[in-house]
Amino acid sequence: MTHDMTMNTTTQAKHDHIFIDGSNLFIEGMRLSSHLREGLPSMPVYLHPAFDLDFRLDLRRLRGFLGAIGADHRPLLVGSRSENSDLVFASAEYCGYDTIVYDRDQQNREKKVDATIVLRALLAALDGTPETTRIVLVAGDSDYVPLVHELRKRRYEVEVVFWSHASRELKEAASRFISLDPMIDVLRYTPLSRPCAVA
Repeated sequence: MTHDMTMNTTTQAKHDHIFIDGSNLFIEGMRLSSHLREGLPSMPVYLHPAFDLDFRLDLRRLRGFLGAIGADHRPLLVGSRSENSDLVFASAEYCGYDTIVYDRDQQNREKKVDATIVLRALLAALDGTPETTRIVLVAGDSDYVPLVHELRKRRYEVEVVFWSHASRELKEAASRFISLDPMIDVLRYTPLSRPCAVA
């Protein structure tokens, strides 16, 4: 995607506001990685019961990918606290992300991540206009469908970036869906990755 940076009376460059559901992105990446390694083409990815616990996401490369599709603001990575999460979120900040991390509730459930992303996306839209603001949602959960519908109704462009097994309803609601699947090996953290790269 390219941006026309020429400013005139009818055209303005849009500024992207990127919101990442960290747990959703990381867990479903582990599911996709396991599905690809086990070679089960007849089974839909979202039904795949196993997870590749060795899969790690290279946050530096993800940041570069988001920049390549035109995202120009610091992405906001929202997630919940778990083992090694403090290191992950500190690494993300070093890589150019803003972060918000929550404790899980007593039943080990996430209760605030979705609500925070919805709130921040709406505030970003209210602070801008449909002509100057684009919302980029890195998430695949159908819980975000009402948000996307509301923003689209108000003429905002909403891009969803996620693994291909994201909610079909969410993909259809978006202005554009960008699959991360072709990039999974590029986005996979390896020992040769530069620092600040593991999630």
